[in-house]
Amino acid sequence: MPADCVLPLRPLLTVTGKTPATRVEDITRCFDEAHESGFWLDIEAPDESDYELLERTFKFHPLTIEDIRHQNQRPKVDEYPDYNFTVIFLAVWENDEIALREHHLYVGAHYLITVHHEPSAELKELQERIHKSPDLTHGKPAFLTYLAIDALVDTTFPVLEKLDNEVDVLEDEITAKATQDSLQRIYHLKHTVTELRRFLGAQRDVFQALITHGIHLQQQDMTLYYRDVYDHIVRNTRPLTPCATCCPARWMCICLRCRTGSTRRRRRSP
Repeated sequence: MPADCVLPLRPLLTVTGKTPATRVEDITRCFDEAHESGFWLDIEAPDESDYELLERTFKFHPLTIEDIRHQNQRPKVDEYPDYNFTVIFLAVWENDEIALREHHLYVGAHYLITVHHEPSAELKELQERIHKSPDLTHGKPAFLTYLAIDALVDTTFPVLEKLDNEVDVLEDEITAKATQDSLQRIYHLKHTVTELRRFLGAQRDVFQALITHGIHLQQQDMTLYYRDVYDHIVRNTRPLTPCATCCPARWMCICLRCRTGSTRRRRRSP
């Protein structure tokens, strides 16, 4: 890719704040200075020029780029000689249900490149916070990586609160008047909880490894921070455990109320 090639505007952050990035030569220059200033390039909705940048300029392995193109990966950390390729998920509440958003991270000793197909309000908010208050990075390139991962993981907390509220409302509705639609909604929520727990469980295992080895071998001093992220994931997963078991009492009581109400209405029908 020519050095003077102009790319779509991508947020580029260092420990001193945010820098607009459109020219490959500017991105390359900042990347070469990453050991001093840090480097976080965020690529949203990647196009062919972004894939070319990842493969030809940064020399990332083609298999990682194929993972980004095709999506549908699992939470994981793949180790390469000079960087790690990490896949993590965040949960969002969308159209009255939980949706999982896949994020890909290239993590080097002093740099981070995040790639995601959907907009990420959490990362944009973090970028603005760092731009306004660069001291959040503590002047450490590795801290940019930690802040980004922590922001992605913490998105699950409000989603779980929304899910809990949704179940409470549904339980109240069924107590007042059970319907077949309510029963279908219960089963849909239970399936959603099971799927969320599966992904969060895999993500917990990823961070368990990070506590031991660090997200990059040259970021061992960040292990304590990633232990904090791991604790957040455990807190996210624990409330889902009773919901995902075969016959949780709360789900069963709601289902029984709904079925009983439906049976009574059928019996009363002429």
